Amino acid sequence: MFAKGLCFYKLFCIFVLGALAGDIIETIYCKIISGQWQNRSSFIYGHFSVVWGLAFVIATIMFYNAQDYSMMTIFFPF
Repeated sequence: MFAKGLCFYKLFCIFVLGALAGDIIETIYCKIISGQWQNRSSFIYGHFSVVWGLAFVIATIMFYNAQDYSMMTIFFPF
């Protein structure tokens, strides 16, 4: 497996990419819905959203820990 395991550097990269992608997607969505450009970033400098970054990191950790489970167990745990 390529780059097996999680470390701070990998989670930080996922955070930055998720924060950037989330901010861009949310900005475009708000432009379509409201018809005007809105700054949706949560940092002073740059287009990053902390909420999206944390969501990507949490999802990565959760799915990394569940990689040995079957797809049915992950999506239908009852």
